[in-house]
Amino acid sequence: MSVSLHVVMLDLAKFKGIQGSGDRFLLRRVFREKKEVIADRDEFLPFHGQPRLSLADAVRQIIDGHINRKARPVSQFEHAAAVIADTVGETLDAGPLGTSRTAFWDEVDQVIRTRLRKTGALRSAWPGLSELLGRGPLLRIPLDHENPLGTGYLTAREVGRALRIAGTIDLESGEGLGKLRWPQEALEGASFCGRWLKSAGGRGLGLFLHC
Repeated sequence: MSVSLHVVMLDLAKFKGIQGSGDRFLLRRVFREKKEVIADRDEFLPFHGQPRLSLADAVRQIIDGHINRKARPVSQFEHAAAVIADTVGETLDAGPLGTSRTAFWDEVDQVIRTRLRKTGALRSAWPGLSELLGRGPLLRIPLDHENPLGTGYLTAREVGRALRIAGTIDLESGEGLGKLRWPQEALEGASFCGRWLKSAGGRGLGLFLHC
């Protein structure tokens, strides 16, 4: 099954500061720019005879800073965080990672890990997609651990560190990747990860990713 990946560069400190800001201008902007996304998400909400938390209301609760932790489905809060990030950040080209199988993401991660080992760098110097998407949305919101959306981030400092490492490794050669199912495609995916670092690092920004 294919999964869509969205990558946004933004100021994570400002993003975190949105929660509880009460920013009505931003609230209206989210509703205006993400109207279709919100409508599509709410259309397919499960209904079990109880009031459902709409995505619009989840966005409002985050911005207002009044989270109803009993609201269901709880997954709406993580979706709301992603919608807010998409609104305030700048979307980057995900390339072959945009719509692909998670198995392919795993191979991209393996390319990065293989190259890190060759240079003697720690795995934590450039976290892979699977690790990043397990970090969560940074905001203080309830999460649905049984059905996670998949959100994560790299701070500006982490971006800078990973960018320095990325500049020392070879993402052109297929050496050591013989066991991969999609070696050339995985190399291209890893190169796109490097481009995200370069884009964000050049402006002192962080990265936010979500499925």
